[in-house]
Amino acid sequence: MSDRIKKKRRKKKKKDSKYKYLVFILLFLLAWIPLISLFMSPEFSFAGVEFSIYNNAEDGTGLSIFRSDLEEMGYTVKPLYSSLSTLNKLNESAVLMIIGPSKPYDILDTLALVNFIINGGNVLIADDFGSANTLLAPFSFAGFTIQFGPGVVLDLDSPYNENPYLPRITRFASIPGAESLFEGVSSIVLNYATFINGTLPPLAVTSPYSWADLNNNSYPDLENETAGPFTVVSAIDFSMIPFEMFENAGRLVLISDPSLFINYMINIADNRIFAKNIVKWLSHDGEIKTIIFDEGHLSYPPWSGPFVFSTIMRNITFLSSNWLLAPMFPFFALYIAKRWLPKPKKEKKFELKAIYRRRGATEFSELMKRIKETGSYGFALKILKQKWKHDLHEILHKPITKFELLLPLIDQYDLKDLNKKSLRNVFRYLDKEKFEKITKSELSQIFFVMDSFITLLRGGKHV
Repeated sequence: MSDRIKKKRRKKKKKDSKYKYLVFILLFLLAWIPLISLFMSPEFSFAGVEFSIYNNAEDGTGLSIFRSDLEEMGYTVKPLYSSLSTLNKLNESAVLMIIGPSKPYDILDTLALVNFIINGGNVLIADDFGSANTLLAPFSFAGFTIQFGPGVVLDLDSPYNENPYLPRITRFASIPGAESLFEGVSSIVLNYATFINGTLPPLAVTSPYSWADLNNNSYPDLENETAGPFTVVSAIDFSMIPFEMFENAGRLVLISDPSLFINYMINIADNRIFAKNIVKWLSHDGEIKTIIFDEGHLSYPPWSGPFVFSTIMRNITFLSSNWLLAPMFPFFALYIAKRWLPKPKKEKKFELKAIYRRRGATEFSELMKRIKETGSYGFALKILKQKWKHDLHEILHKPITKFELLLPLIDQYDLKDLNKKSLRNVFRYLDKEKFEKITKSELSQIFFVMDSFITLLRGGKHV
């Protein structure tokens, strides 16, 4: 091989090594961001994150008050930062809360949600910008057309604080089995809400003097904009539908405004009572204790730990849950590990011809120095093995072909403090032909055991 080709290969290897270091540094930094965020104040990590259960601003858009209410009611509240596909791996009954999503859902999320409901899962979806519409599309195959919006609902008949963007809802209905949803509720107030367009039963509606503002001009356009009343709350118990596929299905509640649950709005009118009633109905009056909030589709800032964590987990879940990619995922992971992970350092081949003596140094000292530099402790053990055979031949007056033949001597001689089990293990190890992977520490232990044994056989005289 020419020097030019060797030089080219060395250059390429050096370039690949540089890229590897950059990749590992990037992964290291990404892995530490979620951990660093744990030491930051909640105000920094979750400040301004709308609809997060960890946003503690009392007059803000977080759900910390709602979360505290649920915990006081005996529920266990958990966040979900990855894909909804994770729901398929749950080993317990749960209520899923999708409140104010800002990121779109993919087909895997949609299929996971349908599977979750069919298998008894209970879900609340509170949306106003239509991010959750893709989750509701599959229900059209069962005869249910469900969609959020479009438009913002204004109500001139019952505005809160004379603000038509804050409609006060006082018109309620009920369906069999869901009478408790509005128990103790005389009115609820929404905040820039949309409406529910579909075939599910309307449980709460706006007044006839409301309209859906499509062009954001706060004025009703009779040609393009529709007049009310509009459905803002709907619900269904799928287990009551006379189809075999829904026999063990769960419940679904839809609300056209996630702001009803935020810290700023939850204490207005009867919003807080209504919020608790929803959870009670979805949890079958507290029989289900686990409440899961979808935090992975909220709008977290890029520097926050939840953003990094949710991004990583969504991609991992996608690779491991996709029916097409999942079978190839183990091979992909194996390739990455083999290609990028550091390989163990191989022992360099030791060559006697490479030894040079310095002035005043013996050949043996130079040999030991080279062994230490190259880490060829297996070669050193081979030399010591021959020396020990020679010493034992002198002491016992017979050639030593195998060290296992010395096992009977262990019980014949007084070995004092020398461990007999260690000695037996050393004898068996020395009968091997190769010692390529032996370490410096292992060589030192073997040398100590054999040197002590030979010294005892010599009657206390040092070798």
